[in-house]
Parts: sequence; structure tokens; C-alpha cells
Amino acid sequence: MQEKPIYKGLNWSDRNKSRIFSTSQTTGARYIVESTKDTTYSVKFGWPDRPGKPHIVVGMYNNPETSILAAERHDFKFWNSTISRNGGCGVFIGSGNGQFISELGSAGEEISELLIESTDKEKGKTFQNSASFFPSKKLNMKQEKNGQITLSLSISPDELPRWIMESKPGKDILLGAVDMEIPEVNDWEDRGKQALKRSFILPQDNSFQNWMLYRYDKWKLISTAIEQGTSDGVESAVAETLKRLLSCPSRSELLRNRDAIENLEKIDKEFYTDLSNGFT
Repeated sequence: MQEKPIYKGLNWSDRNKSRIFSTSQTTGARYIVESTKDTTYSVKFGWPDRPGKPHIVVGMYNNPETSILAAERHDFKFWNSTISRNGGCGVFIGSGNGQFISELGSAGEEISELLIESTDKEKGKTFQNSASFFPSKKLNMKQEKNGQITLSLSISPDELPRWIMESKPGKDILLGAVDMEIPEVNDWEDRGKQALKRSFILPQDNSFQNWMLYRYDKWKLISTAIEQGTSDGVESAVAETLKRLLSCPSRSELLRNRDAIENLEKIDKEFYTDLSNGFT
């Protein structure tokens, strides 16, 4: 039986510091894990030294171990997509959970995802299972002299959870928010569907393949595929390069990742602008 390639995680700088970093061998991007003022840890990903490619936030977590795991799961998607192009299927191990996850066998993949979600260590619950969700309207916002932001919300008494009503002033509350305006949501849904469609159509276009080779073949995936001489290989290399440019490990994320949608729209526009100017 053929052994599956194993992803062993990233090589991190000194883990005892409040800010650690690692560079992906797959994408060349840098991951940063650092503590914040509210005792959580942020995970950032990007190419800060390249114009237009600053760090973006992957997520916020309650401890450095979970943050490192989240960063490596993010990098694993890029790594595994490269493996899958050659017909393989990688196995996630990670740098900090190798022995634990490997002992779980086939359940290791699912467990490693649960570790990322289970950041409410004190209560032993995930945020999704322990949080209260309720609608509200923004009334006003102002910045205080100490720099803090005071945000006023209008909430129906029937919607407000009792535990919030009974909590003391000054209690720390972790909030999540989503824009519920239907027109804007529908607009992003339509743009996401169009972006997903374009992400499959563009790599099949010979003109787009040549354009990507000229403009964005920074990882040499396209030129290598051309040397190998297979059209399917070139198409896969263009698709992989496009995903890396969008910081989007899976094209399905285009349905909900607004940054990736906007980036694809910019690339699409740039492509057709060059075509109109005579690029061949």
C-alpha cells in the first residue's frame, strides 16, 4: 500500500515569545501568531513585503497552541492541493500535535479541526455551542478620551439573552457580528457565485494561461507544467497559482470570502484590460 505524504507543520521561531512567525515552504507566505491586548492570540497570513499583499487575519484564538494549529491547518490546504494535483492525498500531522493526532489514525483530521474550534477552554465548549445569537441595530458610535470605542445598539427585549441583562457592568463579553442587510448580502452572494464560476473558467482559457505565465508565475508552477507538456497539468497549475494569489486554499471559499472575491474581480479586470491593450 502506498504511503500518504505527511504534513508535519511549520518551523516556528521561539515559541516562548508573545510574537512568533514562520514562512510557508509551499506558498512563501509568512504566518504570524501574536498576543493581543485582550489576552487572545491572532493568526495573520500574507506577503507584507510585496505591494498589495499585506497580512490578513486568519482568526483569533484563546491560546498559542490553538493559534499555531489554525495557521498550520490553513497552510495544509495549500500544501495538500499541490499533492492532490499529482494524484495524492496528504495527511495532516502538525508541529505541536504530531504524536497525539497521529495516534488517532483516520480520526486525526476531524479532531484537529475540532481543536481549532474548541477555544473556550474554561467552559469546555466551542464558541458556536456556548454563544447567544440575537439581532440588533447600530445606533451610534464614539471614541472616548482613552481611545476606546463606545458602540450603542438597539435590541428588542424579547431577543436579548437574560444572562446579558443580569450581568454586571464591566463584564467582558465576546461578540460576533454579521451584516443582515438583505440587499448587500444578496449582492455578495451573486458576486461570490460569479467569482466561483470564473475561477473554473479562467484556468481553462489559453489566453489567461499565457497571461498568468507572464504576470504571476512567481512559484514557477505554470512554467514547470508547460515544460512537462500536458494541457491538464497547465490548467491545474494556473488554478493553483490563482488560489495562492487570492489567499484562498479552496475555490469554494469564494462563495463567502469577500476579500478573495474582490481580488479575483481585480485580476479578471486586469486580464481583460491587458487583452484590450493588445496582450497575446
